[in-house]
Amino acid sequence: MSLQKMQRSLIFLLLFQIVYCSRLMHYDKYRLYRLTPRTLSAVRELRQFENKGAEIQFWTNVREINVPVDVLIPHYDAQKIEKFIRSYEVDAVLLNHDIQENINEENVGSDPLGFGWTKYYNLEEIYKWMKNLPNENPETVKLFNIGETYEKRNIFGVHISKNHSAGNKAIVIEANSNAREWITSAVTTYICNALLKSPEKHLRSFAESYDWYILPIANPDGFAYTKTIARLWRKTRTPHSLMCYGTDFNKNWNPEFSASNPCSESYQGPSSLSDNSVKNLAQFISTLRGRLAGYIAINSNAQMTTEKYKKTKKASQFSATVSFGNKYKEGNILIGIDNESQGSSSWVRNNFGNVISTIIQIRDIGRYGFLIPSSQIIPVGEKVLDIIRHLF
Repeated sequence: MSLQKMQRSLIFLLLFQIVYCSRLMHYDKYRLYRLTPRTLSAVRELRQFENKGAEIQFWTNVREINVPVDVLIPHYDAQKIEKFIRSYEVDAVLLNHDIQENINEENVGSDPLGFGWTKYYNLEEIYKWMKNLPNENPETVKLFNIGETYEKRNIFGVHISKNHSAGNKAIVIEANSNAREWITSAVTTYICNALLKSPEKHLRSFAESYDWYILPIANPDGFAYTKTIARLWRKTRTPHSLMCYGTDFNKNWNPEFSASNPCSESYQGPSSLSDNSVKNLAQFISTLRGRLAGYIAINSNAQMTTEKYKKTKKASQFSATVSFGNKYKEGNILIGIDNESQGSSSWVRNNFGNVISTIIQIRDIGRYGFLIPSSQIIPVGEKVLDIIRHLF
């Protein structure tokens, strides 16, 4: 190919990206399946699908035989998955025939008095609320910034210190590392508000016992992208090739590295801590060495399997359920701690020794998946805060 033709091709691709990326993506007729592989060959084939970087989205990771995998299939790719189901020993359940319906219903709440917890907000609205907290609470709250993302957005956090003379240990709460998990940042701002304003004596005492560093949106680039372009985007927005963007925030912490397809949703990045957002968070956590008592990552990335939930349920203070809806659109949210998945919490455990560090997973095991309705922010927030209180 001549240089002139290559230049024209590059211009075309750039124009395509500009046009394509200026529109909000719709997920009409995208189907959510739960696939349970019964053989090793079925597991291997699913892993090949997972690493291809196609528009088939894996809402849970492929693990092993007899462990269900939730997969979102575009209508135009339905034949691929149907052929796979016919060709391999796989149990398939259709959970949702049109995921766009859930997206339409996800954020129908309103907060007539301003910022609240019955709807989901965009990045600017959340940051505006955070920036106003020091004005409302000048003695106890400071806004902090751990650095910039690839797209030059600030990564803001809220520092709450209600007992300056006590020499308190620090607890870090981080959320929305996976961009599409809106429930996590909403729950985290709910927790932040409760620590500041709750009238309950036991919660006031808990808030005063620690210095709190709360980062509601650890992945601002990805989060903003879910609000303006693609609701179900997972990664950061760091480019790795002309058409492949983003790093899996949780997998970029892993020191035992094996790079994969950069177009895959689970792409780990070229090296550990290579992504700006991850590197900045790691550097911030390191400034708390000697003071850090706990690190909580709040996720909704569907790795809270029913098997993990049963383990945590044995210690009931570390698990909870929230049921909602009706017999036609039933939701059943599992909430529990997860010490097995990789990410920031495992990095903290490996590098900081005697620190309570865990993931709190929020997962709807029915038809909603990541798209938990905004009406459930407060019920889920109450349960998550109660688990955090029992952890310490």
